[in-house]
Amino acid sequence: SAARSSERDPTDAADVEVVASDQTGLPAAAAREARAVPGVEYALPVLRALLTVDGPRGRARTIVIGANPAPLSDLSSRGDEGKLQIRSTTTRSDAGVLITPELSRSLGVSYAGTVRIQSPRGTVEIPVTGRVSGAGVDQVGGGRVALMSLRAAQRLLNKRGRIDAIYVAVRPDASVTEVEDALVSRLEA
Repeated sequence: SAARSSERDPTDAADVEVVASDQTGLPAAAAREARAVPGVEYALPVLRALLTVDGPRGRARTIVIGANPAPLSDLSSRGDEGKLQIRSTTTRSDAGVLITPELSRSLGVSYAGTVRIQSPRGTVEIPVTGRVSGAGVDQVGGGRVALMSLRAAQRLLNKRGRIDAIYVAVRPDASVTEVEDALVSRLEA
């Protein structure tokens, strides 16, 4: 694994992104290890993939992000207000997928419709249960982003128990460089 300053974080709030060194990813337990590093305020495990998503009136290559929406929203709130807004029609975090306004337009799907995601498991139909918006997601993948729970993404991608990145927020009184170095040491051990 490697730690680097975060540029791909859709919350726009992580200071460091720990990434897997290969396609197999990191064990999900690596996020717990990252949380134990001195100076870490928050460590959010994520799984990401570029997949084709179909809707009633279109198809789009889409960044599918598996992360638990509540912690993702909490991480976003440490940055500028309103960077990431999540509106869901359900309280069940694994019930469907949240999509951006751009993806909704591209696919011609409403926030109560369904999308078909082409995944390693084949084509999977998933209900759209809400929307995710904000400057961070608008800048990722041309705004074509789908967010689902980490567990749902692990099932969809056949990566149970695996993640491919950890978004890390560093405490204000800690050094980002020192935390990066400590993360690499701890996670490579």
